This record gives sequence, C-alpha cells and structure tokens, in this order.
Amino acid sequence: MAPVALSITFQYLQICRGIQTEYMLEPAGSHGVWGLDDYHCVPFYIGACQIQNVFYKDASGGCFDRPSCIHDDSVLIHSEESDSMLYFTCIRYIKSLKKGVPFFESSPMLNDIGQLSN
Repeated sequence: MAPVALSITFQYLQICRGIQTEYMLEPAGSHGVWGLDDYHCVPFYIGACQIQNVFYKDASGGCFDRPSCIHDDSVLIHSEESDSMLYFTCIRYIKSLKKGVPFFESSPMLNDIGQLSN
C-alpha cells in the first residue's frame, strides 16, 4: 500500500481513537465479543496486507512473521517496527482499552488467529 495511504489511515485512526477515548464512546455491539474489533475492522485487513510479505526481527529476537507475536508484549509494545505496522497498533489499542481482561475473553477471534502457526 502506498505510504501516503498508510499515513492517512494511521492519522485517521489516531483521531477516531482520541475522540472515542476522550468522550468514552462505546462502540456499536460492544456487549458482544465476537466482532473482530469493536471500532474498526478495515485496519486489520490493511495491516494484514502490510505484514503479509514482511519479516522483521527485533532486538529481543521476536519475529513479526507469526500470528502468535500478538501475544508477545515485548514485540507488540517495545519494538520500533510494531509502531509502523497497522495490525500491531490495532492489537495494542484493544489491549489498552480492555486492561485486566484476558485477551482470549475480550477478543476471541483475534486470539484464535494468534494461535495459528502461520
């Protein structure tokens, strides 16, 4: 995807998330946990396309080529590469909203995707 389109998408999400956080907006269907993400699903598609042919290793040895890396907080939070990957920023946002709730309970579909080998 063109860098301009990714930049616009990142900025759009930051604005939406800021508004949602500031005004404590509940997403549509927030009482059900079966949706891919409470607020957005398109960024997951774009993010999956973005990392489809990418292989990164960060300083701690964590890899970005496996779905299971969403469960590794050192890769998800403490890595510079994850800041530029839309999929990881979406997962990080979900985890920040739903602190104290196990990921498999708050986002079962994403958790199941994270259990895949490739």
